[in-house]
Amino acid sequence: MIPTWILGTTGAAVALSVIVLAACRSTNQGAGAPGEEPAPQPHEVLVLEDLGTGATSGITAAGLHVVRDQASLDALWKKHMRLQLPTPPAPEIDFEDSMVVAAFVGQKPTGGYSVRIEEIVRMPATANQPGRIVVRTSETLPDEDAMVTQMLTSPFHMVRVEKADGEGVLAAD
Repeated sequence: MIPTWILGTTGAAVALSVIVLAACRSTNQGAGAPGEEPAPQPHEVLVLEDLGTGATSGITAAGLHVVRDQASLDALWKKHMRLQLPTPPAPEIDFEDSMVVAAFVGQKPTGGYSVRIEEIVRMPATANQPGRIVVRTSETLPDEDAMVTQMLTSPFHMVRVEKADGEGVLAAD
């Protein structure tokens, strides 16, 4: 005889599996014939050129910035470098075919934090959605028992990439 606790656990597992499979089924909305898989959305991974990364930015609010002209870069750079005197000039970027993407994770209570732009993907516009620039970042946090500098930090990472249309959005984890 099978113990009732196994039947209860097995029944719950089977029910959960059915719910998960039902939630994962394809609806094929906007696809071709019934049963036909929808066409994958085309995308392009952009090549990153590192412009700088560090822990001391004058920008203390978390955010993603997509910069498409020199005047906007100069303004962002001025805020970003306000803690460094004399303030170095912003890099000269050929905005005819390039843009700058900058990630800031906000003010942190100590050292040991960092951010890195890992990948930028251009997602062209579709009938249902405008074009986007999806930015995937990774953030490093200090271990609880790590020895870190005892000062406020504001980690950042800036890259140059090929010019692309669309709003910049952070990739969902």
